[in-house]
Amino acid sequence: MKKLYHFLVTSYKLRRLYCFLLSAFCIFNAFAQNYKPFPTSNAMWRETNMGPLKKGYAEDYQYIITGDTSINGKIYHKLQKTGYEFTWEAGHTQRVPIDHYAGCFRNDTLEKKIFFIYDKNYEVLLYDFNMQLGDTVYPIYNNHGEFGIITEIDTVLLNDGLHKRFSVKCENAPYPLYFYNFYIIEGIGSTVGLFYVPSDFNNILICFSIDEEIIYLNPDELHVCEPAIYIAIEEFDKDNTLIKFSPNPVKDKLIIKNEEFKITNLQIVDLLGRAIIDVIPQNNSEIIVDMANLISGLYFIKVNMNGNIIIEKIVKL
Repeated sequence: MKKLYHFLVTSYKLRRLYCFLLSAFCIFNAFAQNYKPFPTSNAMWRETNMGPLKKGYAEDYQYIITGDTSINGKIYHKLQKTGYEFTWEAGHTQRVPIDHYAGCFRNDTLEKKIFFIYDKNYEVLLYDFNMQLGDTVYPIYNNHGEFGIITEIDTVLLNDGLHKRFSVKCENAPYPLYFYNFYIIEGIGSTVGLFYVPSDFNNILICFSIDEEIIYLNPDELHVCEPAIYIAIEEFDKDNTLIKFSPNPVKDKLIIKNEEFKITNLQIVDLLGRAIIDVIPQNNSEIIVDMANLISGLYFIKVNMNGNIIIEKIVKL
């Protein structure tokens, strides 16, 4: 009777272990097979592009989704490129704003593909997430005949779950920099930018976010996931002993103390460069700005002193 009892208990434990392992396998397999399409709103691909072979040239920008459009009966999601670049002219660098339409994309969720249109409604394949080992990857902006080879396929855990990941090796690129080896990640794009352009630049995807939540952050970058903004003003080299901003971070009221300058107006600017608070001070020595109703995050304060402008970062708690 004792042997039969032990046999039944052991069999029961084995059955429970089998059921647990089977459930875990099914759950993991379900996650692994759950395709992640591109987001269709409130997403940001934050990138930087620096050209060591082009002295004084750099870009700092992002792609954001600005709305939908219908082309040939299909729904596409419009992309805007904003930020700034530096150009080398007449012996010095000049900062130039970027703010233009960058094309539109559509999800084909059933086929696990992303299609892209930039000009004349001509659709091209941007990403194919059905790729297999040994498949060839051709970027859509292909100036030198570059291509990559899929050398490994795995799954990576990001902040919103599991994503399928493809390792790409691009041996024939003319300048084998960051894009020599990179990843294509399901639901995001590539680690060398949304359009992964092999060229003579170092292009990096700094981060990718949805609804201001960071999904992917480049492990080699020290940047935080904030948009690059361009403020079209002349920056004045300020003396912090003359103008003080406190407290910073601020919860309710920001106090600006000024000992010398005539302040004509000041603005609180969000990360997209929009002025959300505009103040014409009555008392130049101490100005109080009420920021209590603003959402938490990073802002800029622009102080205009008879044409001279200073900018300070302000963190709202």
